[in-house]
Amino acid sequence: FSDANATDFSVQIDTLKDCGFIFMPTYYGPASLFMTQAKDTVSASAVYYGCDGFDGIDNIEGFDISAIPQKVTMLSHFNSKATDGKAKEFIDKYVAAYGAETLNQFGASAYDCVYAIYYAMEEAIAEGTEIPVTISASDLCDILKAKFQGGFTFSGVTGDNITWDENGYVAKGAVKYTLKEAN
Repeated sequence: FSDANATDFSVQIDTLKDCGFIFMPTYYGPASLFMTQAKDTVSASAVYYGCDGFDGIDNIEGFDISAIPQKVTMLSHFNSKATDGKAKEFIDKYVAAYGAETLNQFGASAYDCVYAIYYAMEEAIAEGTEIPVTISASDLCDILKAKFQGGFTFSGVTGDNITWDENGYVAKGAVKYTLKEAN
C-alpha cells in the first residue's frame, strides 16, 4: 500500500490470502481496490482492520462493501453513523446545511480544529493575553503553541477531553467500528 497510485494488488493478495487479520493503514480508495480484488482469494473469515482513513469506504461510488465477504472494521475518533451526542448533532446540522448524504471524520476533524483554535484563543484572552486583529501569523502561532502544548483541553464532535502533549501531539480516544460483518 506504499504506492498511492497502485491498482494491482495481486502480489499482496497472494501473500496475505491465508491471514485471518489484515491491518490496512491506508485510505479507503486503495483499500476498496484491494478488497474488491481479494474478495475471492483472501479467507472469508479474515478481518480487515483499517484506521480513520477507512471512514467513508462504505459510500464509495462503484464499490459495494456488501459484496466483500470479509469483516471490515476501523479504528477512528469519529463515528459518521452516530445516533446521539455531539457527533449526531454535528452530522444533522451538516446534512441540513449542505445536503450531504454522508459525512466522514475528515470534515468532523476540520470542524473540531477550528473550534479548538477558537477556544484556545478565548482561553488565552481570558488569562490576559492580548490578541489584536493585526497580530502577525507568527505571534498568533506562538500563542496557540503555548496553549496547545500547555495543558489545553477541548471537547468536540471527535471526542471529549482532547489534549495535546508538550510536542503538540493530540491525545484522544479512538473506538473500533465495524463497518461490515462477514457474510
